[in-house]
Amino acid sequence: MSDDELIDYKEDQTKKTRRTRKAKSSAQFKDFLLRDELNEVLKDLAFEHPSEVQQMAIPKAILGQDILCQAKSGTGKTAVFVLSTLQQLRVVEKETCVIVLVHTKEMADQVKEEYKRFCKKLEGVTVEAVYGGVPFEEDLKRLSVSSPTVLVGTPWKNARSCKEKGA
Repeated sequence: MSDDELIDYKEDQTKKTRRTRKAKSSAQFKDFLLRDELNEVLKDLAFEHPSEVQQMAIPKAILGQDILCQAKSGTGKTAVFVLSTLQQLRVVEKETCVIVLVHTKEMADQVKEEYKRFCKKLEGVTVEAVYGGVPFEEDLKRLSVSSPTVLVGTPWKNARSCKEKGA
């Protein structure tokens, strides 16, 4: 979703309200009580303070609540679902545990790289992406070698990959 598509909630211009400056939050990622491996990666990446979106959404996502997150690009929305799924992840050898659906090849690559960045210290976690433009046989060959723990892709490619693998 582009910034132009975001709903613009304009304030009623007839009301006179006193604007106050929002205090910057002192919350830290360590406040989310994430698993040690994720906290180590966040520290290595110099991520200390979550964005407003992350501060509001990560605790709910970790608890398994459904969330709808809408914010401008660059605010950390991807990290919300990546961190929350990795927090809840229980790796099962040779099984795909997380399936992520995205709209485009570019988004699949971006999300795959975010998962790789955050799961560096999680043992046994592998990430792959499937999307159009790559022959299906290549995807199937790659996925047959070892089932990725996290599979990111466009809906049709993800569905076909799962069907062929018997998932």
